[in-house]
Amino acid sequence: MRVKDILAEECEASGISVERALSHSREQELLWLRYRVFWRARRETTASYPQIGRVMRRDHTTVINGERRYQAVLDGQVYRRAGRSYSTYNSAVRNHIGG
Repeated sequence: MRVKDILAEECEASGISVERALSHSREQELLWLRYRVFWRARRETTASYPQIGRVMRRDHTTVINGERRYQAVLDGQVYRRAGRSYSTYNSAVRNHIGG
């Protein structure tokens, strides 16, 4: 499986166009779709962070951060980064992503 295939699957499942998923919008629905693509791509392909980033039109550090945020929510943990806590989103996000 390729990163593009995962992106297409996730977009189809969520009813979001690939163009919108690759946009620079920071809508929560789009962020979590991208994070799921990052997470799946690392587990289902041999693609590196920079390779995933190129497909998703993002920097490799964005891919790393998104994958970690997604995994933290799946694990029911609080994800902290640079003094920010995302725990207030965990239950809502976990429901949104099916975790």
